[in-house]
Amino acid sequence: MESERQRLRSLTNMINDTSISEMAVISSTILSHDSLTISSTVVPLNIPLSSSSISNNVEDDDVRLSKEESDNSIVPPHIYSIFGLYFTVGPDYYELKHLARGSYGHIVKAKHDLSNNKTIDVAIKRLDIKVPNLSVREKISYYKDIYQEIFIPSQLDEHENLMKIDDIIVPSQSFKHLKEIYLVQKLMDEDLCKVIKTRQTLNVKYIMYKIISGIRFIHSANVVHRDLTPNNILIKKDELFISDFGFATAGRIIFDDLEGDWCYPMSEEMNNQVGTRGYRAPELLLACPYYTKAVDMWSVGCIFGEMLSKCKIFHSYHDLPNLREIFELIGWPVSNEDLEWLPDHSRQYITKHFNNNPPQLRSFEELFPSSPPDDDALDLLTNLLKFNPYKRLTAEQAILHPYFQIYNNNNPTPTSNKLLWIELDHLNTVDDVKKFLFDEAINIRTRLHSQKSITGRKNEIEN
Repeated sequence: MESERQRLRSLTNMINDTSISEMAVISSTILSHDSLTISSTVVPLNIPLSSSSISNNVEDDDVRLSKEESDNSIVPPHIYSIFGLYFTVGPDYYELKHLARGSYGHIVKAKHDLSNNKTIDVAIKRLDIKVPNLSVREKISYYKDIYQEIFIPSQLDEHENLMKIDDIIVPSQSFKHLKEIYLVQKLMDEDLCKVIKTRQTLNVKYIMYKIISGIRFIHSANVVHRDLTPNNILIKKDELFISDFGFATAGRIIFDDLEGDWCYPMSEEMNNQVGTRGYRAPELLLACPYYTKAVDMWSVGCIFGEMLSKCKIFHSYHDLPNLREIFELIGWPVSNEDLEWLPDHSRQYITKHFNNNPPQLRSFEELFPSSPPDDDALDLLTNLLKFNPYKRLTAEQAILHPYFQIYNNNNPTPTSNKLLWIELDHLNTVDDVKKFLFDEAINIRTRLHSQKSITGRKNEIEN
């Protein structure tokens, strides 16, 4: 054990006196509303060894710590061990403390020194790249999800209600040795789920307006979040951020009518095993291969109902009982208009499971026995929780609902000036996807550092 620690310390004390001269051409596709354009960015891959992995030997990095060390200790300089995992975050971030476990790894709190001699607290999300027991197909899918977790928020950083990425740490010099990527983001006090559970007095209207404003921006950029839950709504005082874009997708709607209703079928089959139970739209529960941004608006309706009632409105963790809960609340779809959008197998599923045992209807008012919402709130909730996605309110329609009249007298909320398009189907091997992920992370990190440098020089001039 002692010799292993000495090896680690000697490796991390090495000085990087060389640079990587090769240039990487990284292509990302960004669509403007006027035309479809592809932009390529050339960036130097100059990665200091001080932020690289403990070792270039993939297997030798897995050094076990004693029980005393595995909770929260520093191993070599700038490499922390938390719950037996190494956090190689470099010298800019220190005093790491564990916060939570996310979809793709652990999240820690850290301190960061700014150039103006101020110290701030940040959140660092570790995205685990080396994940055991995954098949080749699962690894490819997993790496693509992580790419979306990084790329989409990095492109949607103009809106005040979308969580931004402040920095990316890539502690490897090549994709072959890549084990983790770190996202540095603003540290928030709590998520909406915790706020609801504590039964604090909520400004529900304000929170809903901010959520829909952020979703409107996301949808205007041709992105579907696909996992909106109270856990993914982060709050700090009067600030609110939508986070976690690992299930998000972009660029799959048909561009028949960009100025009008976006409720068109997707241009190709999509994964319907996305989202969180209790917030998944009926079209996902019914395994529809084609769906729209309306899945997000259903989730927004579930969050709205939860804030009003102080508890989840759909509790089941299985598709069939979840559908029954939905039909008990919003009604049984019997008209052709409510069923014609469904594929045959989904209609047959409803007939098989519900015709002989129809759900017992209850009213929306039963959700709020002690403090019923006003008429505008109830109307908004009802129109967000429509079974037929083509009848469901869009974000554009919801933001203009009378419920938000107090806010709509001000300037309209912004929309994105670009349309994102993610096309990863050409990446067919684990190495292809992993290299693409590595290159794009470096590309985005370089852009973030460049923006910080420009902002810093501007502040120096102004001061």
